[in-house]
Parts: sequence; C-alpha cells; structure tokens
Amino acid sequence: MDIKTAAEFVRELGATPSQAELVEYSATNGSNVTYEQLKELLAVSMYPKEDNAYLEKVLCRLSQDNTTINYPHFEYIMSNYGEPLTAEELAAVKNTFFMSGNNVPCSELATKLV
Repeated sequence: MDIKTAAEFVRELGATPSQAELVEYSATNGSNVTYEQLKELLAVSMYPKEDNAYLEKVLCRLSQDNTTINYPHFEYIMSNYGEPLTAEELAAVKNTFFMSGNNVPCSELATKLV
C-alpha cells in the first residue's frame, strides 16, 4: 500500500501522523508500506505526546505500589509484553537505570528514559 493510503488508514484508527513524520517515514522506508511497516507507523504515531509526565503515569500504573518500580517486576514486564527484551538488553537496562538498587521511583525512571 502506498504511504498516503497507509496514513489515511492509521488516521481512521485514531493515530495522528504529521505530514513531516510521513515525509520522514517515506524517505526512510520508501513510498510503499508493508503490513509490518504499517503496524510500526501506527505505533509510532498513536501517542505523539509521550513525554516525561505521560511516561511517569504509565510507570506508576505498572508499579505495584504506584510510586516505585522494582527491577524484578520491570524485568517481568519487559520480558513478557510487547516486543520482549533480550537478556543482554535487560542487563543493559539494569546497569543503566537500576544502578542505585532494585527500587527506583517512577518519576526518576521516567526522567532517565525520556
């Protein structure tokens, strides 16, 4: 399917790809879109306002106490939902974001991730 048709389709599904995003996407991927690329375009343009505050809300909802994320729980989520992280990726996440221990405040993790 061509990029224009793909853009119309993802807009009908509730995504909001900007014209600049579509131009950049077609420059990177060409003017035809495969099914896998369509899913990626939909995912990328579904939440254009994913900022620190948004990410903190998501992390708080995922946390067990609504204030902190512990590494074992975070590891479980990242290993079992969406595109699972590999063992190497999880080790890098732990070394980068959980250096101060297994429990990290959601606000701190959101700031580090953005």
